[in-house]
Amino acid sequence: MAMTTRAKWMASIIADVFKIGEYDALEVFRNTQFMQIFDDFWKGKGDARIFIYYQNHYKVNDGGEI
Repeated sequence: MAMTTRAKWMASIIADVFKIGEYDALEVFRNTQFMQIFDDFWKGKGDARIFIYYQNHYKVNDGGEI
């Protein structure tokens, strides 16, 4: 499965939430056991789901850096 921009973004969120490396999070998308679930999700098929993710505000210093 080719890694789409959306899949990479989702993997970065998974890595952030579970405090794991992005490589490990990407492995979830490459696992054949879950491919059909993700394919259906991206095509809008399957059961309805709600994902909630809270992202803390970035703290910007006086120099404009995060």
